[in-house]
Amino acid sequence: MSIQSMTGFGKAEKKHGDSLYTFEIRSLNSKQLDLNCRIPFKFRSHEMDVRNIAGELLVRGKIDLYVQKKAGTADGNTVDTELLKKYYNDIVPLFDEIKIKPDSSLISSLLKLPDVIHHGDEEPDESEWNIIADGVKEACMNLVNYRLSEGKTLEKDLLGHLDLITELAGEVVPMGGERIPLIKQRLSQSISEWSQNSESDKNRLEQELAFYLEKIDFSEEITRLNHHCSYFKQTIKENNPGRKLGFITQEIGREINTLGSKAYHSGIQKKVVEMKDELEKIKEQILNVL
Repeated sequence: MSIQSMTGFGKAEKKHGDSLYTFEIRSLNSKQLDLNCRIPFKFRSHEMDVRNIAGELLVRGKIDLYVQKKAGTADGNTVDTELLKKYYNDIVPLFDEIKIKPDSSLISSLLKLPDVIHHGDEEPDESEWNIIADGVKEACMNLVNYRLSEGKTLEKDLLGHLDLITELAGEVVPMGGERIPLIKQRLSQSISEWSQNSESDKNRLEQELAFYLEKIDFSEEITRLNHHCSYFKQTIKENNPGRKLGFITQEIGREINTLGSKAYHSGIQKKVVEMKDELEKIKEQILNVL
C-alpha cells in the first residue's frame, strides 16, 4: 500500500430536491486530527456524525470541512424585521454618544444577533441527512485519493534520500582502512612514551590500547544503520506509517552521529555531513506522511 500525504483537497456535490449541496475538504499536516467543521445550521444536530465520518476516513491532519448550499437554494430563512428595528433603535443612540457614524457593517452585525433570523426547515428529514452523509464520505474519499497520489511522489523522494544514505555508508567502510597508518603512528608514539617511563603500568597500557581500538571501530554503527534503513523501507509499505517512520528516522540519526564521533578521517567526516543533510530532508518530508 502506498503512503498518504497529509496535504490534499476533496470535493463533492449532491442534490436533494431543489437543493444543491457542495462539500469541500482541505487538509494540512498535523500530529493529531484537528477538524474544523462548518455545516448549514439545520444540520448542527448531526455535526458529531459528520466529524465521525471524516475522522474515520482521514485519520489525521489539520482538516477544514465545508458543507454549503449553492446560491438560490435557501431553506426559507426569514428575518424578524420588528426585532431588527428594535436592536437598531437601541444601538444607534450609543453610536451618537461615542460620536461614531454607523455604516453598512452595522446591519450585518445586527443580523447575527439572537432570534433576528429564523431558519426554515431546521430539522432535516432522514433522506436529506443521508444525502449529506454520502456527500461528506465522497468528498473524504476524493481527498484520500488526492493524498495517495501525493504519497507516491513523497515515497519516491523519501526512498531516494534513504538510498543515498546507504550508498554513503558503503563508501565510508573502505575509508576505515585508510586510518590505519595514522593510527599506527599514534600508537607507536604512545608505546614509546610509555616505555620510557620505568614506572609505567603495562596493564594500564593494554587497557588504553583496547579502549582506543574500540573507540574507532564503527562496524556496528554501519551494520545498525543499514538495518534501520532496511526497516524504513519495510515500514513505508504499512498502513499510515508516518509516526513509526519518524521513530526509525531518529534511530538512523543516532547511528550517523556516532559514526561521525568515531571518524578520525576528513573523508569520513565529509560523508557523515552528507548523510546528515539527506536525513534532514527525510525528517522534513516525514512530517507530511500520514
